[in-house]
Amino acid sequence: MKNDIIKKPALKKIPLDKIVPILLFVVMCVTFTILKPGYVNGINIKSILVQTSFSGIISLGLTLVMMTGGVDMSNGYTAGLGAIAGMWFVVSGSMPMWLGILVALGFVLFIGVVNGLCVSRLGIAPFVATLGTMYLGMGLQNWLDDGGQQISYGFPKAYIALGQGNIGFIPMPVFIFIILNFSSN
Repeated sequence: MKNDIIKKPALKKIPLDKIVPILLFVVMCVTFTILKPGYVNGINIKSILVQTSFSGIISLGLTLVMMTGGVDMSNGYTAGLGAIAGMWFVVSGSMPMWLGILVALGFVLFIGVVNGLCVSRLGIAPFVATLGTMYLGMGLQNWLDDGGQQISYGFPKAYIALGQGNIGFIPMPVFIFIILNFSSN
């Protein structure tokens, strides 16, 4: 028999780029807790989760663009413009909510196709093409909703529940983000 030496597994070194953000997050939470003792509570954690879930939903689509080496500067305004386009008719009472959501999705899909065609067929750099559609989206938002005044009221309860409702104890935006996140993998 050979005299086999059993080696203990070496401890893996954790790269700094993985641990530094976590450490900074912990330091930030401890600092905010010291400065404001009520910082870590259920209401604040729920609020942070809801607010970050909207960015998370948008970032899922942006991740696909970045995986191909591109960039999309228009994603925030595209999402906002899609919501305005879809809900405009719902609030006026001429369209059911589910159809308004389809209109919103169709609108953002159209803007995405325009961005894609500008980059792939016209040879415009992704940064420049999407920066242009970002400003176009910003202008259209201000024009369509008159700076947020036109459709800031009259939303159906079901639509409000998408942004403010809960499924059990999980806020609806967080639930939607979790579902979209798992379905995109």
